[in-house]
Amino acid sequence: LARALIILAAIFPGPLGTSLRRLLRPGADIPPYSPYSFHAKESAPRVHYGEDILLAVDVGGPAVDDAVWAQVRDPATGMISRARCFRGSSGTEFTHRMEKVVSPVEVSFALGKARSKWIPVEVLYQPKISTADVEITPPAYTGLPPDRFPLGSKELRALEGSRIALRLTSNRHLSKGQVAITPVNERLKDLLGEVVEATAPATREITFVWTLRATARLKVDIADIRGTYSASPLEVTQTSLADNPPAADIIQPPPMSLATPK
Repeated sequence: LARALIILAAIFPGPLGTSLRRLLRPGADIPPYSPYSFHAKESAPRVHYGEDILLAVDVGGPAVDDAVWAQVRDPATGMISRARCFRGSSGTEFTHRMEKVVSPVEVSFALGKARSKWIPVEVLYQPKISTADVEITPPAYTGLPPDRFPLGSKELRALEGSRIALRLTSNRHLSKGQVAITPVNERLKDLLGEVVEATAPATREITFVWTLRATARLKVDIADIRGTYSASPLEVTQTSLADNPPAADIIQPPPMSLATPK
């Protein structure tokens, strides 16, 4: 019997076929039969956490005289809210704007008793920088020790040739990141400008290492394990300090020495 019903459902795509498919698959998302068809512009819409998203659908079939509604369902609770869609200039396209989306939802479009399938809206949770620490290692010839401090607690200033290590932690597991180094001096941009790449083994920590060569603007971007970048880059300036010229101290003979004949 079940096989016969399946064959009938395939043969009759209209009301009978739809009813049979709904009967055979009670848990499936099969909308009731309708002369209208719904064609969503995006089958898998995605939105960054806290941002707006515009959903659009094109309604085919007879002339649309009634309102088209956007139904938004919370998959956790099953609660559904409805909002009237805006009709576009074509007369068949309808849009609905969802504002400040912070959790995944499902959306369908309805016209009378007809509706589209439920469309999941995925929320992309963007990584944010939790902490940022800097370690400056002066050139070996200076004999100076490394200097470690939280980024922002003081200016990032170091001798030219110093090794800079920037360690970031995030609220999400990271996969990669980059620091774009742009010298302030226009003539040095092509010569000393560079992009420092770093990878993170699916942890919340990532470290960038480079050699300070000039005063420059730094733009730091990080991406989580899904490839989602932070909402805005971290921007900071590094300052190159000129080294002092070498100075000689006479230690032998002592300063208060007298020259005497033998």
